[in-house]
Amino acid sequence: MLVRFTRAKRPDNPDVLTCVRQDGSSCWMHERPGFVYHDLAHYAAETAFGYAYGFFGLVRSGWDLSAADFGRDPVTKERYPWPDPSGVPVEPVEYVVSLLQREARGHMVEDETVSASLAETALDFYDAMRVYTGDTAPRLPEHQLSAARERLRQLYTQWEQVAPSGCLELTFTVAAASAVPTISGKEQ
Repeated sequence: MLVRFTRAKRPDNPDVLTCVRQDGSSCWMHERPGFVYHDLAHYAAETAFGYAYGFFGLVRSGWDLSAADFGRDPVTKERYPWPDPSGVPVEPVEYVVSLLQREARGHMVEDETVSASLAETALDFYDAMRVYTGDTAPRLPEHQLSAARERLRQLYTQWEQVAPSGCLELTFTVAAASAVPTISGKEQ
């Protein structure tokens, strides 16, 4: 699936997120202020950990984008069916995204203050993950967490380089660990 973040022409206009699925269908939405960074964190987490049912995985499976009612039919407001055959969300996507964003707000600087804060964040994260996994919350594999952190650093840097009306294009697949982002159609 093609994921395109388009920077607004003027700073007082919203940025736009567009997704084009493999079957050619597409959907788009205006991003709320600051939400491009949240969605980039989703991309980093979902591709590094191979999460099939995170935000972009759900869009890929047919859910429409909506800033207000994601996961609901825009006309009837009824919930879309969960695409996972088990019927239960078991991937802690939002918690991983939250962890990555909290780290990013510290600009991913390695010092004792930030490390102590991240240690507390990680403990909070594992406590919160128990909602999904019970008392046997698995640790996040460090190599995947490192890959997600590095990818997020790169994506934030690339987004900051996008000019007004320009775009950052990404290819989303569950195993997109080697995806090469492009800006306005040019490989980086």
